[in-house]
Amino acid sequence: MPSYPGLLALIAISLAAPMACAQAGGPQPDTPAVTFDGVTFIHRWSQSGQHEFTPGGQEDMEAWTDMVTVNVHESVTDGDELAATANGVLTNYEGAGRIIRTDSRPRTDAAPAEHLVAAVLGSRTFLEAAFARVMLVDGAGIVLVYSHRVYGEAAGDSMSAWLEPTARGWRTR
Repeated sequence: MPSYPGLLALIAISLAAPMACAQAGGPQPDTPAVTFDGVTFIHRWSQSGQHEFTPGGQEDMEAWTDMVTVNVHESVTDGDELAATANGVLTNYEGAGRIIRTDSRPRTDAAPAEHLVAAVLGSRTFLEAAFARVMLVDGAGIVLVYSHRVYGEAAGDSMSAWLEPTARGWRTR
């Protein structure tokens, strides 16, 4: 599974992003960008608390390969609401594909609870590996999703090659 370095920076940048800044012709100098797993992702679109980022060269939102999505749920403010949000993500993913892994870290004195849902989703034209981390940050529920898509009728072989099972979980190549 990909690592999640800089998640709090990603959240801070995405929360400050303009609510609708999809742009033709590439990003402007003030377009928010984040580095995730060593790759720079540029803000492409936001609406109703959902913020989407793709790498340079993946401006077409109908044909992206890698995406980071930040969903802000301001009404989610405690552990029970966070668990309900995670269960909603799980239900959505179950309806669209196959769950690879789930995990929950209980609340401690030092940190709120946190949940993970990893799935492979699909349609006739693509397969998508989605890794969703559900957490409370500064009193709001946040769902951070890293997604990787493979397109075409033979997407299964490519997705299998991209995902590699390890003793500790799933890792991308």
